[in-house]
Amino acid sequence: MQRAFHEVQSVGSTEEDPDYQGHFPGMFLSCRRARIVRRVASGLALSEVEQRRRERRYKVWEGPDDPIWDENGVLNPSRQMRSHGVTREWTSMLRPWLWDTEISGRGTLRAARLAASGQEPWGSVLDVVPALDRDCQIRVAPTSSAADRSYQCTTCWTLMPTWNHAAVHQLGEHAVDLLIQNHGWDRPDARPFVLGKLVEAAQERNSNRWHWLPDELG
Repeated sequence: MQRAFHEVQSVGSTEEDPDYQGHFPGMFLSCRRARIVRRVASGLALSEVEQRRRERRYKVWEGPDDPIWDENGVLNPSRQMRSHGVTREWTSMLRPWLWDTEISGRGTLRAARLAASGQEPWGSVLDVVPALDRDCQIRVAPTSSAADRSYQCTTCWTLMPTWNHAAVHQLGEHAVDLLIQNHGWDRPDARPFVLGKLVEAAQERNSNRWHWLPDELG
């Protein structure tokens, strides 16, 4: 996004900018007309993340002491989110500098809701929740036989008897649990569907990480 910045002088009266809800008195003003005094910078290109970094101190939930993000871009749960049990443990698993419109007051993700309704690919959930399929890598346990196959994590060396257990482990058990619980997908009929879609999306993103899946699944 390219932008030009200008120094301006108001023509007529000014008032507090309603977009900032009066949290920073005298800092942000609006007026019906303004006269350009000089161009400060032009052709400045800022990514969405760079823009949010610059605006972080002014983007707040309910006041200056309640910022939307911390200095590393981790989303701070709003008061409404906290009232619904949303914790920083959950928001720390999300993509840094996630825009507040991408998460509801209940902590549910727009991408996840759209994926569940078939309006968006499940890969978008992996993009918003990078804690999924990040830390662990599964392999077929070297001591298992074809008739009695087991699986092992090469990070923590946990042994698992079935590919289902191994798939959840590679996705990240705690991240999966929080995602499913926060979105109300912990019903017996919903959980297998969600897990299957997440595994399919993870395979599409990086098939090499999922080479260990049984042939009939991979």
